[in-house]
Amino acid sequence: MLVVGALVALLEAKQVSNAQWDDVLAWCRYGAVRRKAYTHFVEAFEPAYARTAAMTQVASTATLEAEAMLARLDHDGARTAELEGKLYLETGDVTHLHNASGEAEIAAGWRPSLEWAVRGVAVAPLNPATVQRLFVVLESSGQPEIIEEVADLFTSRNMYLQISQIFLAAAAMARGNAPLCLTKLRPLDDTKVQANAALRPYLGAIRALRAQAEEKLGNFRQAYEAYVALNAAEREATIDPTHFIKGVEVRNRLTVPALAPDDHYPVVQMLGFPRSGTTLPRKRPQRAPVGRDLRGGPGARCRDRPDRARDDAQDRAGVA
Repeated sequence: MLVVGALVALLEAKQVSNAQWDDVLAWCRYGAVRRKAYTHFVEAFEPAYARTAAMTQVASTATLEAEAMLARLDHDGARTAELEGKLYLETGDVTHLHNASGEAEIAAGWRPSLEWAVRGVAVAPLNPATVQRLFVVLESSGQPEIIEEVADLFTSRNMYLQISQIFLAAAAMARGNAPLCLTKLRPLDDTKVQANAALRPYLGAIRALRAQAEEKLGNFRQAYEAYVALNAAEREATIDPTHFIKGVEVRNRLTVPALAPDDHYPVVQMLGFPRSGTTLPRKRPQRAPVGRDLRGGPGARCRDRPDRARDDAQDRAGVA
């Protein structure tokens, strides 16, 4: 894939020497190279090479697109990512690498997603969209060392200097260093970000990092204002609530296969924000004898909220 990306870039820049023409022909088995090579040879008045390139058999883009559609319908993210990668090889469109990164993340988390994002930056390092995708994946990874390494790599090559500060702010927040995060973001006020086409896609991330940092420092008013600005900027003005209902109806028609036999004791995990109402549905089944064991047995400990231990003490005492 990196060779295809390199050849496409060299052909676009007209930096392929005559001595490399035979090598280029060998890589015309991929549509992205064949398309650029044909144009290159035509412009170089080499009809024989152009004809050889044109006659090289490549994979069918239509077939790959159809297979990717079916993989999406099957909710097979890994297969969809693989097909998106093949579509890049045939088209040279880095959008397919972005799609592959997103599908891989859904299927297996940030690690396989990062591989596709890195490929995108490697084949199109001057495309800001590939760098943004890399940032999105790294920020969700919670790996400050990797984020800092990428930022240092950009800085050492005098690339994306302002964007690198956003990377470093995310790394600082991942380490819990709120003051350093705000220091990195201080030069990037909303007005400057919105006026810069390269920075504009990061506005939501900047506001989110700023809000998290202010909240951690106890500056709740500033955090609230940052969250309000974040929500206002990311709210879709044309959203149709009926689309959500239709999505629920579609998912309700999905055929979910039965789980394989499992000897492990069933575990029920309940998640929620404080004061969001999780205590009531947790307590209700505990009132029934069959639900007494929901608390997890004598070895379980309450570690999520201080008032959860109080609630459990009341349950044991029979206090509603």
